[in-house]
Amino acid sequence: MSISGYEPPRETVKRPDGVEFSVRALTLEDITILMRNHYAPIASLFDKYVVREVALQAAKDGDAGPGLDLDISEDVLVGILEQAPQLIAEVIARAAEEPDQAHLVKLFSVGTQLEAVVKIVTLTLEAEGGGKKLIGSVMMLVKGLTSASPEDQQT
Repeated sequence: MSISGYEPPRETVKRPDGVEFSVRALTLEDITILMRNHYAPIASLFDKYVVREVALQAAKDGDAGPGLDLDISEDVLVGILEQAPQLIAEVIARAAEEPDQAHLVKLFSVGTQLEAVVKIVTLTLEAEGGGKKLIGSVMMLVKGLTSASPEDQQT
């Protein structure tokens, strides 16, 4: 298969009004843009949820293990929606390949947003080869962003 024939895997999300849209995994470009635009909330959420998850799994398994299961509970997702609604709206809009529609995504029901985020996270983890690889990739991006000048970073 050539590069031009590549189509990323997608999942369908159905809103309560019956309207459907599809989402794909986040790409490097998506993650980089989101990190540049929302560095502070992402860093806070990463510390609060991912670092905690890594520590819990390390305690359970003796180390982070090759597959690091980032099974994010609905309570955690609701917490993220409450703390960073603009970030979540932009994640969904980017994964739906309509990045300029985040303002409309914020109007979707909480249930629709939760369903979309779960599907995006699942697709992204599958694309990256698991949670441990995704965390490694994100950590490299964080390191690159934190070494950039403060003028380059937007919050």
